[in-house]
Amino acid sequence: MRKLKSILIAATAIPLIVAAAQAANRSFLNPASNSNFNTAANWSGNVAPVAGDTAIFGESDITVINFTADQTLAAMVFNPGSSDYTFGFNGAFDLFVNGAGISRNSDLLNGDAGTVFFNVNVANADILFNNASNASAGSLPVTYAVSNNGQIFFRNTSNGGNADLEIGPAGEVNFEDDSNAGSANILVQDGAFAGLFVRNNASLGSATVTNNEFVRFENNATAGSAAITNNDLVAFEGASTAGAATITNNSDGETQFFDTSSGGTSRQILAGTGILNISGLASAGTTFGSVEGDSNLSEFNLGTKNAEVGGNNHGFVLPNAQGERVVEYGGVISGVGGSLTKVGTGTWVLGGGNTYTGATQINQGILQIGQIINLGAGTDLIFNGGTLRVTNTLGLARNVNLLGNGVLELALGQTVTHGAGNTFTGAGNFTTRGGNLLFLGNKTHTGQTIIQNGSIQLGDGATAGNLTNTSGVVLQNGQLTFLPPADQIFDRNISGDGLVFVNGNNRVTFTGANTYEGVLAIIANASATAQGGNAIGNNTIVFITSAANQALIVQDNEAIGGLSGTATGSPAITIVSDDLFLNGDAFQNSQTFTGVIGGAGGIVKNGSFTQTLNGNHTYTRDTDVEGGKLIVNGSLASPDVFIDPGAEFELNGTGNDIFNDGTFSGAFNVTYLENAGTVSPGNSPGIGVTVNYVGVGAPTYTVDILANNQAVPVNGTTHDFLNITNNYAGEDTQLLLQFDAPSDNPVATTGNGIEVARVGNGAASAGNFFLADPNDPTTAQNQTNGFIGGFQYLVNFQNNTGPGGADQFFLRTVLREELVANAVALAAGRQLTRDCFRGVEHTQNGDAKGQGRTWVNGRYGTFEADASTGADFDSSYYCVNGGAEVALHDGFALGIRGGYANQEVDLNLVQGAATLDGDTWTVEGALTYTSGSGYYSGLTAGYQSTEWDYTRALASGGTNGADIEGAIASVYAGYRQPLDGNASIAVEGALHYDGTECGASCFLAGTVEDASEFEGRIAARYDDVWGAVKPYAVVAYVHSFEEGQNVWVGNALARVETANALINVNLGLNADVGEGWSLTAEAATTQGADSDVQGYQGMIGARKIW
Repeated sequence: MRKLKSILIAATAIPLIVAAAQAANRSFLNPASNSNFNTAANWSGNVAPVAGDTAIFGESDITVINFTADQTLAAMVFNPGSSDYTFGFNGAFDLFVNGAGISRNSDLLNGDAGTVFFNVNVANADILFNNASNASAGSLPVTYAVSNNGQIFFRNTSNGGNADLEIGPAGEVNFEDDSNAGSANILVQDGAFAGLFVRNNASLGSATVTNNEFVRFENNATAGSAAITNNDLVAFEGASTAGAATITNNSDGETQFFDTSSGGTSRQILAGTGILNISGLASAGTTFGSVEGDSNLSEFNLGTKNAEVGGNNHGFVLPNAQGERVVEYGGVISGVGGSLTKVGTGTWVLGGGNTYTGATQINQGILQIGQIINLGAGTDLIFNGGTLRVTNTLGLARNVNLLGNGVLELALGQTVTHGAGNTFTGAGNFTTRGGNLLFLGNKTHTGQTIIQNGSIQLGDGATAGNLTNTSGVVLQNGQLTFLPPADQIFDRNISGDGLVFVNGNNRVTFTGANTYEGVLAIIANASATAQGGNAIGNNTIVFITSAANQALIVQDNEAIGGLSGTATGSPAITIVSDDLFLNGDAFQNSQTFTGVIGGAGGIVKNGSFTQTLNGNHTYTRDTDVEGGKLIVNGSLASPDVFIDPGAEFELNGTGNDIFNDGTFSGAFNVTYLENAGTVSPGNSPGIGVTVNYVGVGAPTYTVDILANNQAVPVNGTTHDFLNITNNYAGEDTQLLLQFDAPSDNPVATTGNGIEVARVGNGAASAGNFFLADPNDPTTAQNQTNGFIGGFQYLVNFQNNTGPGGADQFFLRTVLREELVANAVALAAGRQLTRDCFRGVEHTQNGDAKGQGRTWVNGRYGTFEADASTGADFDSSYYCVNGGAEVALHDGFALGIRGGYANQEVDLNLVQGAATLDGDTWTVEGALTYTSGSGYYSGLTAGYQSTEWDYTRALASGGTNGADIEGAIASVYAGYRQPLDGNASIAVEGALHYDGTECGASCFLAGTVEDASEFEGRIAARYDDVWGAVKPYAVVAYVHSFEEGQNVWVGNALARVETANALINVNLGLNADVGEGWSLTAEAATTQGADSDVQGYQGMIGARKIW
């Protein structure tokens, strides 16, 4: 019957095309005559629609309509606001839709069209969509129900649109040719012979399908991107494909693949007891975008086929840096001879007790398991670019083939064991990441072995493990551990950054060309041998805690980063014959090793780090310190130690001959020290001992000093001490001072000072140890060495004064010359003021009365003070002063006075001779009073400034210029008593104030001053008149009320006292030369009554009275 219908349909094709040429719109009437679609009276124009016509429906009183004959239409349109319509068939009639299709529309004005329902429930009644027609072309869906041997066909390029298709018992929906289900919603009800068929090149498009009976794909059909919920059977036959569909197989649901059909990139979800079955394929296998589901009751049946899974890169996204997409499948994968291939970039998690017996191959992405059964019952695991992730500890009982590169990713803290009974082959590179991989037996793969943030262990102490053919082990923050049951040779190259452990009770001999940087750890009772000269990375730290004798044997020249750990073997390290080089370029932090190093070889220390070796070392070849610092705490049997420029060797113990071009330090006791660099005894501070000492080139000795404690010195405790028990030879050694805590409040040394060196045979020379001249500005070192606070250190050589007649070299402190110069400048300035600007001018006996007077004087003088005053200095000066007074009334006069002076002071310092040169300017105002009865008085006040220059070069912190300035003042009073004739005698007293100081402009930064400001003067004066000549004599006593000029920094105090109990004697005369003019000449001396000071001066001047 169906074949006959197909013939009839084809036979009517030509008249249908002709009819289409006269196509018209026919509207269903309201009211209509009856429910017969084919009655002409029901239609506008009284003409029923024919082929090519469009049937239009609006509101009508008849809404249940039946087809009573075959009907051909171009389209059916249900306008907005139309009634609800139901269409049925009164017999085995066909509805052909050849044009635009069936549409149900809506708009804002009229609202939605009513529901449209086609019920194909009569045997052999069909709806056929041809050409490009659409089963539901409008904005609202059209509903179709098919059952009881009724059928709906989609042919040519027709489309299901957004139709609702309900397939009941014995009903069929067929998509054929190039048709497409569009976005239709299709329900296949549970019932006999209900089915959805997709044939030829047809596609389910993006339809949503719920299958409770049967869905079948044939020929080249595709599921497109449909979403299929399967509760019964979905079958793919011929060359059909699941495409990019999502197929969910619930309990009782099964999707089967036959012939050469394909899973495409479909997403297969297995829920409940759902099944995915490819065992019926005639091809070797198929692909799936993903297979997923968390039910452990579901099954993926491979049969003998291969399933390639993961191509759609689907899955939920993990919140990690990679944005990893994860798909999980918890059901069983079965199939005798079946195999799996993981493709795609995502992660596929297997959680079921899988039973497939074929190989598992990982081409891309990650395959994740938690137990070995997740990989089925097969024996082969193939890597071709992907990753196997293992989340638990397990035995990987699989033969591994590296067809391409492969990664084994292990959870942290978990161990995967690859046993001796399984092979590990292939040419690809193998990477293990995280966790620990235990290899038992010999693994023969030829690619690289990469350990990335994880570890590989070779052997477990009972069974050996080895990598005999790998092209190299690459550590990427990884760890390679050896735990062999017997001695083992490892000849593969190790590179990268990480750790190598040797554990257990046996020896591992490394013979490869190893370049790794990190740590080689030799622990427990294990031991290692470095053979060939490149067995350990040049910047690798060797860490040894093994108790084995010869825990490390170095057979050839071997470079390492350094040594660390505590080893108790005797010896712990044996250097067979060549040198062990300690490089340390990659590790700048210090390394410490405690243990004995022996053998006939030697050690070369280079690199920039510090290596400490604790123990009594017995190796017998030389020790070369070429870079960084080597510290030996213990004894050193090495016959010679050579220290290169820029390198440092610290020995706290005994040694033999030292040849130093760098720095040699420590609490050492050696037989011979040849110093062309720097020696620094002790440990800040401490004592160094050598039998003989030879200075070469420009040797130096760094002396550590605790300056706060040096007043009570103890050799090796408050300062460094170098004890040369026999002979000093060669060039002189410069002392370089270094101050250690506590030195923040330095004090002066006592006695001879602090002993810094001793020469036992008593044949040393005074210059063998010297301090560079700090006043020599040629080097910065000279400018800063030998000073702390206000103290300077000088070498004090004592010949044959030590034990057994030994020569001794001391450092003693003296005041910095800037402090002494500052105090002398204050004292010399006050003496200058006293001699040049403090002579009292008043009316002489026999002077004519007048309205005022003016004068000018020139003086030249000298002043000397010896060391008892606090400084040994001589000064010479000249000064010019003058002034004028104007009489007021009642004996008062007002005046101004001042002048200029230049002074040169020669200082005899401990440091050497120096000169101060000062230019002084003074100005004062004066108010005087003279009574008619012999009393007189006056006061002056003004300002004085002296610019001082210091002629010696000064060390760092000092400056050669200082400004001493400030206010000065005086007040005086006296009484004159006339004698017989023209003579008179006067007695007067004066108080002088001098507030000049340097303040912030001293010779040394940080200087504090306490200068003498007040002094008193008592004088007796005799005057006479011999005509035009008026001689006079003055005797005065001057005394300062304060303790000299005090200048200090910290505990360094310079005090100069030159103004205590001074006796001044002045002899002079005035000679009138007419018209109020007179000339003056004077000679004077100053002598200290209780201090060794003296001074002399001469003066000439002129005066005018008017």
